[in-house]
Amino acid sequence: MTNELTTINTFNIQVPTIPEAYKSLMDSFDEAFDDFSGTFRTISFNNQREFVFNDGGSTSIQPSNEPLWVVILGMSPHNFYKYWPTNYKAGQESKPPLAEWYSNMERPSVVPASAMVKDPTDGYTKCTPRRRLVVAIFRKNGNEVYLDLDNPYTMDVGSMTILGDDMPELNALSLRNLVQLCKRFNVKPCMFATRLIYDTRVQVASIRFIPATDRQSGNMSFLDQVMLENVFRVASSPSVTELTKVKMIFPGVEQIQQVSTPAPVQAPMQSAPMQSAPMQSAPMQSAPMQSAPVEAYTFMPATEPDLMQQAASASQAAVDMLSTVNPAGPAENMDNALADILKQAGAYNG
Repeated sequence: MTNELTTINTFNIQVPTIPEAYKSLMDSFDEAFDDFSGTFRTISFNNQREFVFNDGGSTSIQPSNEPLWVVILGMSPHNFYKYWPTNYKAGQESKPPLAEWYSNMERPSVVPASAMVKDPTDGYTKCTPRRRLVVAIFRKNGNEVYLDLDNPYTMDVGSMTILGDDMPELNALSLRNLVQLCKRFNVKPCMFATRLIYDTRVQVASIRFIPATDRQSGNMSFLDQVMLENVFRVASSPSVTELTKVKMIFPGVEQIQQVSTPAPVQAPMQSAPMQSAPMQSAPMQSAPMQSAPVEAYTFMPATEPDLMQQAASASQAAVDMLSTVNPAGPAENMDNALADILKQAGAYNG
């Protein structure tokens, strides 16, 4: 008798029939499988300018000099605030906030008014606006680049990311000005790829957004029709809608809104992966400036042009598809979120 495993080609390659008496046993796996699919994945940022990926307890880090391309699938309907009664100190174990609420809601009574304005002693504001984004990441598999729509991530960005200054030399925009750009050309951020970079001019973790551009013209590039349809389908799924919601915390009151364990994301239609040469991890500043003015903005060719080689200019059919796939879905939700960002930015600056 041998202790070696039986070679794979001796196994039965036909899926076995499960006896009726054991169906309940087999069904017990379904809940566990759904739990794996519903892992809450996040991208966070730190002062070391790293992208920190948390996949259900497993953490990985990507240095900021490695390109991070995403498609924005959705965003929270409003800015939100978090309140901690004491300031965080380096090395201290992180604690959940005492209160958390949307900007269009009344401030919880446990949050003092002084937390909403700058502290004259240190110049910091304890409660500043945040916004949640849900993104899909472009990944590499050998020489192939594909958009991973099965595993969306949430990322909560702060006021410096929402309202900060642009980096015009890199065509890198704040979230507010990315929204302005989308509204100007009647497009949604889920229609094009966006590169995330750190704003190296400030000490705090602040992100900027670089829309993908066409290699030859320097104008914006959009996802092709097949990928757009897959993106719209996932962006309008209940699981992505749930991910855009922020857990509300009102001390002394039962939590009125909470993100439940997200359902598995609907699998996108299979399409041929984009073929590309290996992406170059060159410094962000290394791309040549070949500008072509588009109203108030000048778009620079992406620093990794192979990533979006097959992107084509969005046609009206692509815009119409957003409403065709789900008329009451991503188009309406995204419009409301985009409009709210601009309204909140004006109120914050005013």
